[in-house]
Amino acid sequence: MRMLNLLRGLVLMLAASALGACSGSSTSPGSPPVEAGTHCDDLQPTACVDTASQTVCDATGAWVTQSCDALCGGVGFTNKGCTDNKCQCAMRMDDQCAAGADAYCACNSCAGSASVNAYVNCFLDDPAGTRAELECVGQYLDAQGHADCSAAKLCPGYK
Repeated sequence: MRMLNLLRGLVLMLAASALGACSGSSTSPGSPPVEAGTHCDDLQPTACVDTASQTVCDATGAWVTQSCDALCGGVGFTNKGCTDNKCQCAMRMDDQCAAGADAYCACNSCAGSASVNAYVNCFLDDPAGTRAELECVGQYLDAQGHADCSAAKLCPGYK
């Protein structure tokens, strides 16, 4: 559950930075967020271990090193490495979820992090059925980014 919360936190960070930082807040370059062996929580700052990984607080409350590929890839994004003490997530990797999230937001006037949340919910299929719903909705998005909302709303599970 803590890892799912960490992934959801990554989504909020993605949305807040327009697909920039993937996790946590920053500390001084290269420094560990806390001394080894100390307890952590999801709100404490992260640190780059190298250009491809950062520290994260795991489910047991211990600091561990996680690759940026795993952190960003775990929520459906490519990564640009670790800079500014956090993994930098980039492009959406799942075209069907991307189209579904774009169509859903075209029909529902998404604001803030809603588009990123819709994409990640589709990618993780959380809650269950979200992927099928958004894949269906995504079929009604044209190349210009316009959605046929009347048709999309007929998709099973559409909310």
